[in-house]
Amino acid sequence: MPPYRDIYANSKKYATLMQPVSDAIHQFEGDRPSIGQVLKVQRALDAHFAEFDKQNPDMMVKPRGNKEAVGVQSVYEQRRGSTLSNALVPLAHALDPINFVQLNGGDNWFPPFHELSKEERKDARKLAAEVYAGNGEGATEEDRRADKEMLSEWGTLALMGVPDDCKEHMEVLTARKTVESKAGNSTTVSVQIAGIEARLMFWSQHMSVQYPALANVADRVLRMHTTTCAAERNWSLWGNIFSKARNRLAQERAEKLIYIRQNDDSNKGKGSRLSDEEVVMTLLAAEDEKSARV
Repeated sequence: MPPYRDIYANSKKYATLMQPVSDAIHQFEGDRPSIGQVLKVQRALDAHFAEFDKQNPDMMVKPRGNKEAVGVQSVYEQRRGSTLSNALVPLAHALDPINFVQLNGGDNWFPPFHELSKEERKDARKLAAEVYAGNGEGATEEDRRADKEMLSEWGTLALMGVPDDCKEHMEVLTARKTVESKAGNSTTVSVQIAGIEARLMFWSQHMSVQYPALANVADRVLRMHTTTCAAERNWSLWGNIFSKARNRLAQERAEKLIYIRQNDDSNKGKGSRLSDEEVVMTLLAAEDEKSARV
């Protein structure tokens, strides 16, 4: 068999291996918070790597110092354990209403605590208490009371589920639609519809009545970004605006320009991007209006 044939066969295997990884990167590199979806992707990758190792035993390698050959799943678990193994991921998964489910054919909705291991539930609950009340040395009596309040709400939510007056929103929050993925081999995937604003509003305006402590934790956790992609795009804007040619530009003014460029909806389309002059005039007009009020 010619050697080039082996290279081609392996390249096809590597493409099969990396396609779900590429899809996961594209899913999480956006500007919207999506940390509540990380656990599902992690477990999907776990299953994918295990199946890949099963179907391609010839692709296993023997790292230096190892007596036995290891597969992709083993390498992935090692890397995940050093970078992604923390309580934040299962906590966000449990509190994201997109993941809420109806159990045993009932009409009530529950967070997906049953999808977490005993250790993950314990760590997530501990982190929720720390996020809400603080912990460790120096904790005050008020902190300890807040800690108990949050843990009590956690147990009530696990036992009773979503309050009756909030159930009407669950079908909208958990709705999914089927779309055809054009990446790699054409496949059909199910994607969620509800945006992060609707999920945060569900906690702040509805669930907070009965679960104020958990609503506080959910608001802080679900706003977190999965990657630093959004910040890195801001760094590019810093390079374009706060440059050597404009080295007399005050940092405070530069920060305002960056903020406008990154967040103004009129900047999103290529044909409607504001010029530097328009951005500066907008900023100056806002400062004049502020001065007039003072």
